[in-house]
Amino acid sequence: FAIKPAPASPLCPTMAAAAATRLFLLHSSPPSSLPCPNPSPSSAHTPRPAYPRLALAHRMAAAPAAIAGPSGDSERDLSASAVSLEALGAVESSGDGLERKEPSVATILTSFENSFDKYGALSTPLYQTATFKQPSATVNGAYDYTRSGNPTRDVLQSLMAKLEKADQAFCFTSGMASLAAVTHLLQAGQEIVAGEDIYGGSDRLLSQVVPRNGIVVKRVDTTKINDVTAAIGPLTRLVWLESPTNPRQQITDIKKISEIAHSHGALVLVDNSIMSPVLSWPIELGAGYCDALSYQIYSWTQ
Repeated sequence: FAIKPAPASPLCPTMAAAAATRLFLLHSSPPSSLPCPNPSPSSAHTPRPAYPRLALAHRMAAAPAAIAGPSGDSERDLSASAVSLEALGAVESSGDGLERKEPSVATILTSFENSFDKYGALSTPLYQTATFKQPSATVNGAYDYTRSGNPTRDVLQSLMAKLEKADQAFCFTSGMASLAAVTHLLQAGQEIVAGEDIYGGSDRLLSQVVPRNGIVVKRVDTTKINDVTAAIGPLTRLVWLESPTNPRQQITDIKKISEIAHSHGALVLVDNSIMSPVLSWPIELGAGYCDALSYQIYSWTQ
């Protein structure tokens, strides 16, 4: 899970507002704009095909419903575009005339740092050892036992934190392990407010395991703000959300509920396994911050 919150994907209604503010315009270049360097005699008079070229036209205050197609006379409907306009709009002009913007998810995933690898491998080395040699009997190295620290895991945690714009991330052996760890933040007599439609493992954790520790669990329809507000009380210490929910794919207003929870001094946990940080960033939706995010990474690859 990630400690602490990104604008949500346009796939979620609660996230659509942030995605309707900025836009890259995409257009194709005519054949004449693709000169062939050092043409051979056989190709000097042969026109080259026009390949699509993506270009940043300008940053807009409001996204248009459609843009001109390659020929200039057709339009493409962008009202339901999955382009993250909020991220694409993060463009800055510099003194050297170049425009700089925040890296895309694809860029982050392919350009993370392996500073510990002295050979500069492009793929992170997998350290499968249980123990690490120490400099001496009295001096400890950066790693000693792989359960407490491992270079490969550190790279993954750093990468997850970057994707979420979080302060720090921790990897567990399973999504349920991370969720169970969060429940240990509570003490007997305190309360958890959770959705009634959530992942089966989470449901069993909250209904069969957590109550044994004296923690009260309230289940509500998180699509109804009034029901959530009524359930949160002075003993509530954690609000447990999914959006979309599993399995009924219901949408929860993460930002609004986070504001309500934080006003009562409660933490917010968002299980973001379905959307992943590629499509949804609950930390930025969580009224400025979100306290914990949980993922089941294997779900992304199924």
